[in-house]
Amino acid sequence: MPTDQKPILDSEKLVMGAASRLLERILAVAEEKLRTEWARRKNRQLKGLSNLIANQVDIYSKVKNILYYNDPVPLNDIYIPLDLQHGDSSFQDAAIFESVKHGGRRLVIATAGAGKSFFMKKALLELSKLREDIFPIFFEMRNLNGTSRRLIEALHDHIRLYVPDLMPEQLRLGMEQGLFVLLLDGFDEVEPEKTDQIQNELIALARSFPKTAIIVSSRPMDIVLSWQDFQILSVNPLSKASALLLVERLAFDKSIKERFIDAIKDDLYDKHESFLSVPLLVTMMLITFAETADIDSNLTTFYSDAFNAILVRHDARKEAFRRKIVSGLSREEFKRAFASFSFVSYIDNKFRFTEDEVIHYAKRALADYQGKVNVQSFFHDLCVTSSMLIREGRHYVFAHRSFQEYFTAVFINSIETSNAVSMLDLVTRRAAMDGVLSLLAAMNPSLVEGQWILPRLIAINREMKKLEKEQREVAFVERWFVTEVSEERIESIGYRGKLGFGLYIILTLYGRPFYEFA
Repeated sequence: MPTDQKPILDSEKLVMGAASRLLERILAVAEEKLRTEWARRKNRQLKGLSNLIANQVDIYSKVKNILYYNDPVPLNDIYIPLDLQHGDSSFQDAAIFESVKHGGRRLVIATAGAGKSFFMKKALLELSKLREDIFPIFFEMRNLNGTSRRLIEALHDHIRLYVPDLMPEQLRLGMEQGLFVLLLDGFDEVEPEKTDQIQNELIALARSFPKTAIIVSSRPMDIVLSWQDFQILSVNPLSKASALLLVERLAFDKSIKERFIDAIKDDLYDKHESFLSVPLLVTMMLITFAETADIDSNLTTFYSDAFNAILVRHDARKEAFRRKIVSGLSREEFKRAFASFSFVSYIDNKFRFTEDEVIHYAKRALADYQGKVNVQSFFHDLCVTSSMLIREGRHYVFAHRSFQEYFTAVFINSIETSNAVSMLDLVTRRAAMDGVLSLLAAMNPSLVEGQWILPRLIAINREMKKLEKEQREVAFVERWFVTEVSEERIESIGYRGKLGFGLYIILTLYGRPFYEFA
């Protein structure tokens, strides 16, 4: 792992220069009656914008994950260049960063753990170093949850944390002139009830400010794949060479890394390409390999093995040190409690927590223990012993959202069938956005297919026989789920009519259009 860390930004002068050029260009296009007032504010705003650049770089140039759970590490030390695909063309990430200088709108899609957020943070670091007159703004889309603010208002509020007297007109003029680059990370983390609204606002913003470069990251969702205003870039899987480079860069026991690298070079990559082509899973495999020297080919078994390995692992830099579960729970008890914590927070669409919110959900997760487990000790186990929660500033997040999804599936699979079936109705709200339903179907296909899908199909088929033939196709899905699909989503799949969410369930589980089942 590299040890000589160069500063991300060459100097304070570079930061101040970028902020100064931004304000000068906004002033140049402002109406005469506004110029005097804005010129008066310039010095204060210059300092604020400089602080914004510096603080963004300071925050996002360091990262935490399941391996680096105590101290964040420089992103540049562990970042692996990504290849992105658009149609038949392949691009290196550096080419995307360079092209942003010329504007354009891009949507970067990838599955869980493929490096979307790292890519977005790397984009911020690279764009912050440019001497061209562009000003990157990094915004996490999950900050729109729990608020009625429009996207443009949220962006303005975000900038005003550093530049309190920046006026909406200044932001508007800057975007009209293409002076900002918007880096919008994690569209898939927006609450399901708000995705249509935020999508419409984002598309409207892109059309209103065509000179403003925009990069959005998301998991692949039907709603985003219909964005005709955006160039869609898919993150390609890691090659064998890239997987090896990632392992070499991770700070871990040298002898274990060497054995793992030898195994990858031998036949491990060929056997487990679907795992070793995903950055997060490469890290999890290294931790699991250190404990078991074996990797299971089943994804759900792999997650279980990885969790156990993480829970009992040696500290990567302390040869003989193992962390103990301070709450007094056994490993299986902690696993069940964490599954409950994952489920209750997932159902509430909570992926980011204050400390009070972690305690709130921890109390709910520990309800079966009737006060026998100290909540603060369990909180310690979540954050330190297991590193399932990682602190980001004043908030806590899952080491990766895929852990929350896996353990939500574990929880549903552990409860009585009748309750599990009713829980599945809740899970379908996010079925097009995450992997809970697919993971649960892999764990317990008889529950998902036999107890949940089949009874509904039988009931629907009984109802269909009562209808005229031309009514059956739409009615089939309408009667499956009450949640409606927006007109935009309907257009994206080329089907006209009122559809229920059942379409997305079938696509999620089987990858086949609903009419093949009608």
